[in-house]
Amino acid sequence: MCLSLWKDRFRAMCLENTVLPTTYSVDTMHLKDFEHATASPSTFLNNLLRSHGSGGPLKTFGRHCIDLWNLHQRVPDLEEVTQLYLIPGGRFLLSEHRVSINVPTVMLWDLGTPGMYKDLSQCYPIAILDEAPFGGPHPCHLTPDNQGILFLSYSDAWHIDNRWWVLYS
Repeated sequence: MCLSLWKDRFRAMCLENTVLPTTYSVDTMHLKDFEHATASPSTFLNNLLRSHGSGGPLKTFGRHCIDLWNLHQRVPDLEEVTQLYLIPGGRFLLSEHRVSINVPTVMLWDLGTPGMYKDLSQCYPIAILDEAPFGGPHPCHLTPDNQGILFLSYSDAWHIDNRWWVLYS
């Protein structure tokens, strides 16, 4: 198949699965990269269904660890990770933390292009929002132009009303 057809299928996959297009480095992708990225959501679901049907665990293809010790050196009041949310596409991760006075802090991490190795030993958040707890089980959505991440926060003791921010564009 030709590259332009796979690019069209890739764009459709991003829309259907609410994948942030900037998850992938489209300018440097080749035909095989577009084929793999386009097939990834259905491949993942098929693997999930197959493992569920067999009663076994889902096979992992890679593991990356973020060393939070370095982060504690920069943000010494950081106590615990209370929630994680992997943004559809797999490149960006949101983590909610509590600091010493129990105030929520949200951090946006860039884990790198899916399928490409990235050294996460010196990984630091690319955005930090203080006093911003997750706004429900799906705290992120794409911006209307599909180029950014819209983060939703909910009301609690620290806020008067609900808030939202564009974290990445």
